[in-house]
Amino acid sequence: TGKIHGSALGAEEVAGLKVVLGFDPAKSFDVDQDVLAHARAAVERGAAAHSEWQSSFEAWQAANPENAALLERIEAKKLPVELDAALPVFEAGKDLSTRAASGKVLNAIGPVMPELWGGSADLAESNNTTIEGSPSFIPASRSTESWKGNPYGRVLHFGIR
Repeated sequence: TGKIHGSALGAEEVAGLKVVLGFDPAKSFDVDQDVLAHARAAVERGAAAHSEWQSSFEAWQAANPENAALLERIEAKKLPVELDAALPVFEAGKDLSTRAASGKVLNAIGPVMPELWGGSADLAESNNTTIEGSPSFIPASRSTESWKGNPYGRVLHFGIR
């Protein structure tokens, strides 16, 4: 079998394979009419579904211009114009741990970057990886006093290490 991986099948091998698979060895690039009809119907269903989705999406865009603009910015892979102004400035030479600085940055840019989300295992508080005031991406039924659940939550809990 090793030889087959590096070379093409010859005409005799192709004909033999077609016989084994139940195809006419004299035909090439032959597609059964039922298969072709099924594939064409699938294309038509897909086009209809896409057209319906596109109409719904355009209605959503018209009804939600702010969210539509946000989606457009994110899809364009552009950062918000407010980002630079939101970034904190840290005084040189002042003692500040990396995790504390990171937490300050996350909480400063969180309000201008709704697409920012993240989390930690059981160390979110000490790692400063929680965006303050943001709910957790957990079912509301799993909310706790510390972590409010919301399907649009931005805080993930990865479990315990």
